Amino acid sequence: MEEQESCVDMDREMLAKFSSLGEVEREIADLVISRLQEGTETYGAWPVGDDREYVEETIEELIDGMSYLSAELLRLQRHREELGGRTRMPRVFTCHRFSSDRAGSIRALRHICRALVHEGCLPLCPQLVFPQFVDEDRERDLAMRLCQELIRTSDELRVYGTELTPGMRIEIGFAELLGIPVRYVESAAEVP
Repeated sequence: MEEQESCVDMDREMLAKFSSLGEVEREIADLVISRLQEGTETYGAWPVGDDREYVEETIEELIDGMSYLSAELLRLQRHREELGGRTRMPRVFTCHRFSSDRAGSIRALRHICRALVHEGCLPLCPQLVFPQFVDEDRERDLAMRLCQELIRTSDELRVYGTELTPGMRIEIGFAELLGIPVRYVESAAEVP
């Protein structure tokens, strides 16, 4: 009975400690607990009372862990260098007419998006994505609202073509209102 009460007290104490942690620290603690559970399932209970020499094994494990951490740090540094020192790719919203020649627009937008990727940017191209689940002819307001949400997350809005549709004008105005840079490209043919 005493042992059971001791376990309940320990569970309460652990819960109190866990609850006092911040969100990130709770995620880390959860990860550590998960790893302990995996180790127990794979290797059994931790045999602290045996006569093994844990110091040497622990140092080896630490060296392995430092190697993995160093490799990940190097990978992150190289990724940042590829992005010109930025922590993520710049997000570019593609503002392009879509209403008249949809097949031609899709070809041009695929070319534009590919060029943006080669430039090191993440293309945000609603014309290629939204038609998969939004009927723009019947849900125009929804499509425009979704476009505005994408524009909010953009670092730049690029306008392709010289003939601006009413929807393109709304997107440009919204980006300008938010202080997002707007860049004009006369045609998809100018895309490298």
